[in-house]
Amino acid sequence: MTPTSARAAGSPGSLTHDPVLLSEMAIAPGVRRASQIANLFAGIRADHLLGLVWFDVNQARVAPFFRDWRLEGHGAAIAAFRKGVASMKAPAHDRKGHGS
Repeated sequence: MTPTSARAAGSPGSLTHDPVLLSEMAIAPGVRRASQIANLFAGIRADHLLGLVWFDVNQARVAPFFRDWRLEGHGAAIAAFRKGVASMKAPAHDRKGHGS
C-alpha cells in the first residue's frame, strides 16, 4: 500500500484477523512505476497480507481512466513485479505442509 492509501484505509490488521487479499490492484504507467510496485509489495509484506490480484486490463480508450494497466512491454515494471512476487512467503500453514 502507498503511504496515502495506508493512512486512508488503516492497517488491515486493525479491521480483521482474516487473511486479506488485495484485488484489482494496479499502478499507472510512468517513470516511477517500478519503484511504486516495489513499495506495493513492501506494504503487503509489512501488513502481512495474503497477496494481490493485478488489474491486467487495457483501459486506454475507456473514459474516464485512459490507462493501460498491463505490465506487458514495461521491462522495469515486470522486473519489479517478479521480484515482489518472489519476495512473498507462503502462508505458515503451507510452509508446515498442512495447507493444500
